[in-house]
Amino acid sequence: MTATLEDGIAALNAQEYVRALSILTPLSEQGQARAQYLVGNMYLNGLGVSPNEETALRYFRTAAEGNDPDGQNLFGHMFSEGRGTAPDKDTAMSWFEKAAVQGHPVAQYNLAFLHHTRAPDAGDLSQALHWYHKAANNGYPSAQYQLFRMYANGEGVRESAKKALFWLRSSAEAGLAGGQCDLGNVYERGLGVAQDWIEARLWYERAARQGHAAALFHLGHIHSRGDGGPANAPEAVRCYQQAAHQGYGPAMLSLAQMHDAGEGIPANKQLAVDWYEKAAAAGDAIACGNLAALYASGEGVDADLFRALVWAILAQRAAVRGGDPNESAYRQQCETWLNSVTPETRNSAERAAAEWAASHW
Repeated sequence: MTATLEDGIAALNAQEYVRALSILTPLSEQGQARAQYLVGNMYLNGLGVSPNEETALRYFRTAAEGNDPDGQNLFGHMFSEGRGTAPDKDTAMSWFEKAAVQGHPVAQYNLAFLHHTRAPDAGDLSQALHWYHKAANNGYPSAQYQLFRMYANGEGVRESAKKALFWLRSSAEAGLAGGQCDLGNVYERGLGVAQDWIEARLWYERAARQGHAAALFHLGHIHSRGDGGPANAPEAVRCYQQAAHQGYGPAMLSLAQMHDAGEGIPANKQLAVDWYEKAAAAGDAIACGNLAALYASGEGVDADLFRALVWAILAQRAAVRGGDPNESAYRQQCETWLNSVTPETRNSAERAAAEWAASHW
């Protein structure tokens, strides 16, 4: 009995990739567009075969030419990202559009995103909005989130807080972690809604369960301060650590400050220094300034006025890089310290700061 497309799909779903490939490859050679798309996807992702983007591209091409919307979308994706071929945004857009008019929500989003990111030169914000709306109405959460941002910022459309909130809530309810985090922030700050710490915590927790670093950081703040409930320092530390291990600078700073001050946990200056240094490497001016203060005072660390001076210089530079509104205060403190040392020490400290910045920033 000849194996069918349904047999190949069943083998794929059962993760029997070698068997699936043995069924789908002959069907693709017979011109079945759906089989061509599925075989292309197996080569793209290395399912039962070694990954091969050029081979995947070839199968996606035949599937796309056979009017399979998934094949058209992924064929466009290959050109958009330059996978298996040279990047070509115009070709990508043309194939995304072929799938989009068939109602493919991912292709609709991809087409909108290219129009959005290529405006005002080769893109078109009105087309971006059109296709974002199509994808959003088809339930695609990333498109819903982009509409939230465009209505919130008045980008290509009249600014509307009501529409922005509608699309933000839609993306959050659809499970998009970024939307859930931002909706938590809306409730935390009372932006267009009544401030509600219970709702804020709910949405931060949903995003945090997906590992969203900013949500973990905000949730850590809630536990640290006891907003909407009792403070829980160990839970705050846990949230900050999860975010910090993803390289999220604000969480690194918060961890350092908790260890530095002993806020709800035993003070540990060495851990504070470690996390301040990690936050400093992420470009945080406060972390640099706090390191300068620790080395100047010798509180919990060996006093080292030269290292303190280097960190003061880096604090001022980090403030400039990050557009910190307190940049003038950092600059004034830095100049005060530099003017208190010899020109030789000043030059050495500036060289040391420049070398550190070059290797970390």
